[in-house]
Amino acid sequence: LIYPAVLVLSGIGATLLTFLVVVPKFANMLKNTKADLPTLSVWVLQTGMFVKAHLLWIALATLAFVLTLAVVFSRPQARAWAGEKLARLPLLGRWLREVEIGRWAALLGILLESRVPIVRAMELAEEAVGLADMRLKLGLALRELRAGKRLADALAGTGLFAPTGLNLVRVGERSGQLAMMLRTLSTLHESAARERMKRFLILLEPVAILLIGAVIGTIMIAIMMAITGLTTAPG
Repeated sequence: LIYPAVLVLSGIGATLLTFLVVVPKFANMLKNTKADLPTLSVWVLQTGMFVKAHLLWIALATLAFVLTLAVVFSRPQARAWAGEKLARLPLLGRWLREVEIGRWAALLGILLESRVPIVRAMELAEEAVGLADMRLKLGLALRELRAGKRLADALAGTGLFAPTGLNLVRVGERSGQLAMMLRTLSTLHESAARERMKRFLILLEPVAILLIGAVIGTIMIAIMMAITGLTTAPG
């Protein structure tokens, strides 16, 4: 997300620079009582003057907001709450689930390779999952595993795994290579997560460019409309 963050911050910086440098040069138009300025032009000019006059307070408020977010999200409960909300979004939600499943499968495979009993390995791997609903479903699978079900059958009831992933687990159980198959499952989900993130970034870049262009374009149009209103004013 480095490139999208740089793109968004650059857009915010360009907009702020426009308000601080370009817009105030046309602020005298507001004092011209003969000019019939459009409402959009008046709003843009007044906003530019407000930003320039209260820049220090706006900067301090922004800094306080950022610091507050940093303090809030330094707490595990806040991060978990944010993760649950993001998991409900169409693109980010599926990506988060792919990441969590990949991490869970990788950790479970490592624990099984280390000769940890499968029930205890499932408990430890479940604790590493960040999404509460996924932990709940994996907890139900663990309960069925304790009741004597095979791991693939227990995981099938969670609805978290595609048929391909369940088949990998099933083959691993039958061949005695469960740890290796779990690593393969982890690789599949990590690759899927990377592909989803790429698609998200492909969508995010043009949207961010369009929004930034629309904001700056609106400012420029408002200034040109103000100039036109001034030149056509009577007397």
